[in-house]
Amino acid sequence: MTELQDLSDAELRQYGFSARRLRRLDGYLREAVDSGIVPGVCLGLARADHPAVFLTHGVRSLERNDRLSTDSVYRIASLTKPVVSIAALLLAARGSWRLDDPVADYFPEIEGMRLLDGEPLQQPMTLLHLLTHTAGFGYDFNVPAGLVGSYNRVGVAQSLQTTHDFALWLTRLPLLFQPGHGWHYGYSTDLLGYLVELVGGQPLDVFLRENIFLPLQMHDTGFSLQGVQRERYVSLYRYSQDKGFRLLDSPQSSSVFNSNRVCSGGGGLLSSPADYMKFVRMLNGFGRFQAQGGEQQLVSETAVEAMAANCLPMQYIPYTIGAGIGYDTEGYGFGYNVRTLVNPRVKSYLASEGEFGWAGSNNTYFWVDPHRDLGVVVFTHVVPFAWFPLEQEVKQHVYSALVA
Repeated sequence: MTELQDLSDAELRQYGFSARRLRRLDGYLREAVDSGIVPGVCLGLARADHPAVFLTHGVRSLERNDRLSTDSVYRIASLTKPVVSIAALLLAARGSWRLDDPVADYFPEIEGMRLLDGEPLQQPMTLLHLLTHTAGFGYDFNVPAGLVGSYNRVGVAQSLQTTHDFALWLTRLPLLFQPGHGWHYGYSTDLLGYLVELVGGQPLDVFLRENIFLPLQMHDTGFSLQGVQRERYVSLYRYSQDKGFRLLDSPQSSSVFNSNRVCSGGGGLLSSPADYMKFVRMLNGFGRFQAQGGEQQLVSETAVEAMAANCLPMQYIPYTIGAGIGYDTEGYGFGYNVRTLVNPRVKSYLASEGEFGWAGSNNTYFWVDPHRDLGVVVFTHVVPFAWFPLEQEVKQHVYSALVA
């Protein structure tokens, strides 16, 4: 792991990048900060076995004016979902379950769920439905207006004391369609996270820590962080054109440093760009990663291939995450909590078929391009999500900077 300014042009070329074009990307990120689009941004790039290269600009906190760094800690929101997908695949590899198993085999309470019109389930909801957002759940921001109150977790947050409580609350929500008969972005991975906890025999935070974070040496990743990590926690802002940045969350006011008994598998993790890059590199290595004792395998190559493969029938493509949010899904199918590129011809940059990744609501992004042996993370700390095309513009620069 190294910063762009510490590398010579020859070293960057050895890593597979054009120095001139990568510095043009660095200038783009600097301008995004200087022009007030984002308070800070950290971009990480990794190719093959070379050290990751980071481009970092801006501050953790506008109030404190402290410089952003690769170990700054962010709320990564829905970048939690691919991590929980890997946890589900680990349990499948151990024979603890099959992905086509009905959810009711482990959580019978699901059988009482109904659709909005009162229709009961006509077929089992499976683990695969949860992994691919075809179970019928939505979120409060993308369900029909009449369901917003029912789907609003904030209103019941105080009564949810455990991840099991969260799962029970989900069973009381009306589904938008019969499992397997549509695609809708929603709470599916939160239920999956509880099932990982149930079948894995450990609280979700412990299971992820012992089976994913410790092997990958992701020491700044978890559902709650303590001690010196508070100093590296980034403030979260809401941007508007008329008012600029408004503070939403800061190290002084945040609850993320308290022990969290409700672990949201759909969006509760915190992590740093340096930490999450280790997860991304494992995906780019199809489960392989470098440890102190040499190369190790976290999950099988076929498991990551399955995760990155499109699972959606063509009638569900194109899809959107709803509410008019401009997240780029053109040309993409969907795998296990990742979008996967099935038609690169619609892109204005040289993306590859099979490129896959996802994003978080605080404008945190990652993608993996196995064909080009490329892994990328882009972390900011501002909402609304996708209010400007940061990821698409970064992709234009990144792909133009590749030389091998």
